[in-house]
Amino acid sequence: ICKSNMSMQCNLEGPVQYCAMISLLDTDGALADRLKEIVDRPENGYADVTFLVGGQTFGGLRSTLGLHSEVMHRMLFGEFVEARRQTPIQLEQFDHAPGPFRQFLYYMH
Repeated sequence: ICKSNMSMQCNLEGPVQYCAMISLLDTDGALADRLKEIVDRPENGYADVTFLVGGQTFGGLRSTLGLHSEVMHRMLFGEFVEARRQTPIQLEQFDHAPGPFRQFLYYMH
């Protein structure tokens, strides 16, 4: 199987049959574009957490943010009120810098 973003190598000869994933690449940038859309357009339904920073709303994926940051993991999955919140999480300490916060979310995704 070969597609633009995935390739596999399969051995179907002999008593043992296996397939091994060789690479999973975002060669055309489509994955990166979709992740940026999650950040920039949380209303599209893919984001499962939203942040309100400087009057702008940004989206994210809790699991991805939690995997990349212990602080985010504790905030989004721990005992913090944000873990249970369905409304945008307000981060007033970053209100002066919504652009860099957006770039931070891009990096985390």
